[in-house]
This record gives sequence, C-alpha cells and structure tokens, in this order.
Amino acid sequence: MPAGYQLRVQHRIATGNLAITPDLVLEDERGRPLMVLDTKYKIPTQPAPEDIYQVAFYASNALGCGRAALIYPQPLQRPINQQYQQVHVRTLAFDLTADLEQAGQSLAGQLVS
Repeated sequence: MPAGYQLRVQHRIATGNLAITPDLVLEDERGRPLMVLDTKYKIPTQPAPEDIYQVAFYASNALGCGRAALIYPQPLQRPINQQYQQVHVRTLAFDLTADLEQAGQSLAGQLVS
C-alpha cells in the first residue's frame, strides 16, 4: 500500500444483533475507514444489485464511510463508478491473468486515486 494507507483484512464488525466481516477495509494512518472492499470470484458482465447493496451497507451502516468497491478477477465489460445514496461504489480488478505483482500494484494505485 502507498504510504499513509493500510488494509485491514476480514475485520469483524458488530452492528446490533448482526456481525459482518468485510473482506478488506482501506484505512488511513490513524485507522479511520476510508473504503470497504469486497472481493468477488465470479466474472459477470456487470455487478449484481445484491453485491452493490452489500458493499454499500458495509460502508455506510457498519463503518460510516462513503466509499466502497467490488473487486473482480478481471475487468468487467460494464463496470460501475457511481453514487448510491450516501456511498460511492465502483468496480475494480485484480487481474488474475496478469503478473500478480503488477496486478497488485495496479489495484493499490486504483484504491487511492
């Protein structure tokens, strides 16, 4: 990760009677959540509405941050990058067909842009 950022993996969050575990949470150097990231292992044409709802809920209701991303194993034909009420949701790719080091660097750059 670039300086000033850290990733929290499988961070368990209690929200009332429900506990959720986002795949990844991007935080600043003080540990404040900046973005919720949910990894998907399917390759649809576009994100499923339930996936968008899930990651937006994690961001707004569980962590109080305004950004979320769905990460797919390759770029989607119809990516999204838009506001859903109080949360900006976009799709990103960790391209498993490319060099994994380069794919990771590319993803890290997209997270902070």
